[in-house]
Amino acid sequence: MIYNSNHLKLLITGADGFVGGLVAKKLAVDKKYKVFGTTYSDLIEGVEGVQFQKCDITDFESVKTLVDFVKPDLIYHFAAQSSAGYSFKNPVETFKVNFMGTVNFLEAARDNGVKFFFISSSEVYGDTGNEKAKEEDPKKPLSPYGASKAAAEEAVLQYFRTYGVECCVIRPFPQIGRGQNSRFFIPSVAKQIMEIKKGSRKPVIKTGNLKPKRTYITAEDALTFYIRLIDKAESGEIYNLAGKSDLDLRQILLMMVEKAGVKAQIEQDESFFRASDPNFQLGSSEKIEQLTGFRAEKKIEEELKLILEDYR
Repeated sequence: MIYNSNHLKLLITGADGFVGGLVAKKLAVDKKYKVFGTTYSDLIEGVEGVQFQKCDITDFESVKTLVDFVKPDLIYHFAAQSSAGYSFKNPVETFKVNFMGTVNFLEAARDNGVKFFFISSSEVYGDTGNEKAKEEDPKKPLSPYGASKAAAEEAVLQYFRTYGVECCVIRPFPQIGRGQNSRFFIPSVAKQIMEIKKGSRKPVIKTGNLKPKRTYITAEDALTFYIRLIDKAESGEIYNLAGKSDLDLRQILLMMVEKAGVKAQIEQDESFFRASDPNFQLGSSEKIEQLTGFRAEKKIEEELKLILEDYR
């Protein structure tokens, strides 16, 4: 294992984001952790127990100053340009943030003897076909986002092999939970559905491609995996972080419509379609389950209901 978790100082990059924020909040309530988080914004709501530090992850001096100051035992590197769709329009920014931002933290971690968890993405697999991808399967990304994450993975593993940095790669499959940015599919659809329910919108839901099928996990179950890996992760290893629900976007949309009790027309808008969108991105969680002794157990339907309530 990478090390024992007693009395750790943690630095969580992207702690003002969706899943990074959940991890920061959860760990901050445990007295054996001292939690620092990065933000790129000047405006950040306080999170009890999390000490936020502003950092431009694309600027090595900013990163080095931060890591030298905090001197963490472990870095969770969540910070990223996290939208595959956005990456088609902004590939240069995506690679700068996701690849060079990761290298900057790796170099600072190497200088300070810090352990490093890189949060990658299932997008590195591209289209898995109707089979569940395993960690040893080839990477064939189909978006600048997926390619930037795949490149960053190689840097992480190279720093382990060449410099002995204690690090691992975590590949999350899509995570469903409250607080996700509305530019993503589920919160975007939830907002439209609840506007229809309130009568402030015509009964038409606009979407992009509904065919893609993914292995989904609730953010709450993902959180359990992220935290258990602190004591369990092995340096130089890759871990799929996946749930048990294989669903396409149409199934998710229909679940949400049923939960909200609305009737609406579904209108696919080609302007929402990506330049390339894998039909299948399915993943096996066998390796991480055996390592942590945990299996995803929260129901996707229950999480979708909570997300809808946020837009009530």
